[in-house]
Amino acid sequence: MIDATPRTLGGLEMRLGGSIDVPLSALSGLGSAPYTPNTIKRNTTVQFDAGNAVYELVGPDGKIYDMQSYSVQQTAQTEADLATLGTRLTLPNGWAFRTRTLTAPLQITAIGGLATVIQDNFGNTYQLSQQ
Repeated sequence: MIDATPRTLGGLEMRLGGSIDVPLSALSGLGSAPYTPNTIKRNTTVQFDAGNAVYELVGPDGKIYDMQSYSVQQTAQTEADLATLGTRLTLPNGWAFRTRTLTAPLQITAIGGLATVIQDNFGNTYQLSQQ
């Protein structure tokens, strides 16, 4: 259950918006194989509002993965840097990166308690969209 009680960490007020249970056996492989789909257990819906930019990876099979978070652990980057991220990624053959502005809201929902997520070579995280 999500605890919406505000907590202050490092001077920033935060609320727990979700958690991901990852089996210990899966931890050794996390982040080691970019562009590899991983199925995780979670019941979440992420919404992006119309008019906002979204950053997407498109796999060779045409599946679309929308960015949910960017990472600063491997590479210093800001939200402003995301517009040119595609020029800096090392994409495998058949993969593409794109930025688009939504004309309608976009919801990405874990189906049946499962979500498919991938990371790029900078550790940014994307979830499979049911578009």
